[in-house]
Amino acid sequence: MTHRILVVDDEPDITALVAYHLAKAGFRVSTASNGPDALRSAREERPDIVILDLMLPGVSGYDVLAELRQRDETRDVGVILLTARREETDRIRGLSLGADDYLTKPFSPQELSLRVRGLLRRLGSPPVTAGDARRRRSAPTRSDSSWGENGLVR
Repeated sequence: MTHRILVVDDEPDITALVAYHLAKAGFRVSTASNGPDALRSAREERPDIVILDLMLPGVSGYDVLAELRQRDETRDVGVILLTARREETDRIRGLSLGADDYLTKPFSPQELSLRVRGLLRRLGSPPVTAGDARRRRSAPTRSDSSWGENGLVR
């Protein structure tokens, strides 16, 4: 089965570049250039992943992401934010709204393709249960030596 990817960006050159590389990697790709078209395409086409720019005309990518997560038919779609917004606050906001990954422009098309494959792998994985010790990984705690002074994991 070919996975479906929806690319949402208002810059035609970026849209064409992303669509080309994903199609070359074997994905079925559709595109949208604004928020309302993206939401309509996501509802109608049911893509596996949406690659979403944050800076769209009219409706922001943040608003599109929030709407995708609120609707039953699009709640579980994978979302990768692909944007020129590099600030930590933008990344935190996007991930907090439910994005699965965040990649900044300029970007490597090969890296994007690998991130898409990784997300598809995670979306297809069964949920990890509390008793499944083989798959469970413990997150570092503040008492671990892996935490740096600034609160980031070393």
